[in-house]
Amino acid sequence: MPPPSTENPDLAPAGDAGGSSRDGDRLAVQMVERDRLRLAGALHNSACQSLSGLQLLAATLLKRLPEASGALGESIDELATLLREVSAELRGVVQWLRPPPMREDGLIVSLIELAAEISRAVPCEFRCEDRRMEVDPYVAEQLYQIAHASVMAVVQRRKATRIEIELAAGLQNGLSLSVRDDADGSDGPGLGDESGPCNWDLLRVRARAIGGTLTVDALESGGTDVICHVKKQA
Repeated sequence: MPPPSTENPDLAPAGDAGGSSRDGDRLAVQMVERDRLRLAGALHNSACQSLSGLQLLAATLLKRLPEASGALGESIDELATLLREVSAELRGVVQWLRPPPMREDGLIVSLIELAAEISRAVPCEFRCEDRRMEVDPYVAEQLYQIAHASVMAVVQRRKATRIEIELAAGLQNGLSLSVRDDADGSDGPGLGDESGPCNWDLLRVRARAIGGTLTVDALESGGTDVICHVKKQA
């Protein structure tokens, strides 16, 4: 189980059993998503734009310098490289804060496309025996966001050589989503470590909001399995 995140300390269970607790979790998810979108927009419109301007300025200065500029040219070139790296890292943070929405085609199509996109960085396969299953829209959106965040956390660690996303139907209209990787965590923090950008507390609240649970299990063969189990769809 991942350690508690300090990013959102107020994401505790609502306390009441049944529907009122789930409503509280849904409200918490809605509030956090609204704040994340606001922060992502502010970063994109201010810091990202400023960094882009500095990159352009550094490139312009480098072109205007004479070939025999020596150390000054090297310093500006290093500055331009650093600006590109910082800009890429910041845009990555914005992507974490503002993940892409699920496609209107539904959960399964969205997970297929997610696996195809992630395969550009790490080979990723999507598995689902019944690709015609119907999933409640709100349940589908939360499962997609859990899958997206879990997969991005694996990619961010840069240790896995393979990722598997699996969606399976359970008893009594239940569902199970699994994100597995083969990364060896013996040389550093595991997938659920709080040092990464993924907010595991928020993912657990997403799971509770759809009447489910979220666990992060270490596999005997190495790697990690993030599992969201929904007993019954709303």
